[in-house]
Amino acid sequence: MPYHARLSAPVRVVGDWHDPAILRHDSWRHELADAAAFAPTLASTLLVDADQGLAVRCGAPPLWVLAKEDASRPIAALADATRIVTSNEVTLWRLGPRDCDRSGGVAPR
Repeated sequence: MPYHARLSAPVRVVGDWHDPAILRHDSWRHELADAAAFAPTLASTLLVDADQGLAVRCGAPPLWVLAKEDASRPIAALADATRIVTSNEVTLWRLGPRDCDRSGGVAPR
């Protein structure tokens, strides 16, 4: 992902980080959850709970989303979603940053 997105710094990862199944399977999610124990402050800013949803876009740099191809329809429907690359049935999407107004609404930048 860092190569295709041309990233030079760690990115936030949205997921259900309280799901105990994460630690039962060897995967990249398991690796991130394990690493959180060694850098809890960094993990608290980078591992974002899914219940926050796309709210992490408010005033932030672009949001990068990895989604299985069969689950990409809601992301593709967003006006500011750009498909970057698809490999092994997983797509990398870029969602543009957004400004949040005082009422809690979100407007594209």
